[in-house]
Amino acid sequence: MEDFNIKANTIKSLIRRWRAKGVSPGDTMKLMMLYLGIDRFLNSELVYDRSQFNRIRKDLGFRTIPALLDIIRKSQSFLIVHSRQDDAIIAIVSLALPSTMVLDKGDLYVEIVADSDQSVANSDGVYLNNTSKDVFVSLNTSLDNSLNKLARQRPIEKPLPKLNKRYFRDEPLPLAVIRVEGYFDELDLDRKREYQLLEPLLNDLYIRFAANWDKVFEIARAYLEDRVKPVFVRRKGIENWTNSQIDAWLKSRHQPKLARVKYSEAVHNWQVKHPAT
Repeated sequence: MEDFNIKANTIKSLIRRWRAKGVSPGDTMKLMMLYLGIDRFLNSELVYDRSQFNRIRKDLGFRTIPALLDIIRKSQSFLIVHSRQDDAIIAIVSLALPSTMVLDKGDLYVEIVADSDQSVANSDGVYLNNTSKDVFVSLNTSLDNSLNKLARQRPIEKPLPKLNKRYFRDEPLPLAVIRVEGYFDELDLDRKREYQLLEPLLNDLYIRFAANWDKVFEIARAYLEDRVKPVFVRRKGIENWTNSQIDAWLKSRHQPKLARVKYSEAVHNWQVKHPAT
């Protein structure tokens, strides 16, 4: 089988996600083997056909097929294909493999095992969903120097763009969930890039929380997790976007003119989680 190129950061992101969902270290390694593709169990369509389930179960050391399926569901990184006729599971599809199986046939349906879309506040739905083309401009300013500009030029609140539902799904695709999760996991490790993309918001938080950058990023990341990700995962096509394209959209949604709106959202989100703050 072809050696498909998967970035190390993507693998690290998946492992962190699986462990956070309660998957044990041993089962994480088994999942990674399935995710990357075990040649002897894949059919010509690059899916795990049900005829191989028992062999997979034995090979990976699961006591039962339901135990295997339970871990696969928990990982939220595979598609589980059912027959509409009797609801039987007929295949497991790794989202890392370019499967040729036709999943939209009338006699099949896919069990959605990725995180369901969380409820999103009305204000999020409004200001995170502008469908205009975004342009990403790289910044080279330092964290502290940008505060001088902030002091001179306070953001002006303007009417926010209306949600264009044509560009968003009611429920996110599993591939979109993995793409967005991986993107924000990488961003979490790059504070400089995170600052460049969220500069107006972070500057306001910096002033509010007494120049404590650790607290600022902690609050901002909680905001991204709770308020931004649920919208981004529903964006049609985002599973195919590059980092630069997602950077551009994230940056465009955090322009200076919207800084106070974002600041209010981030602080409110934090205070709900930490009432004493």
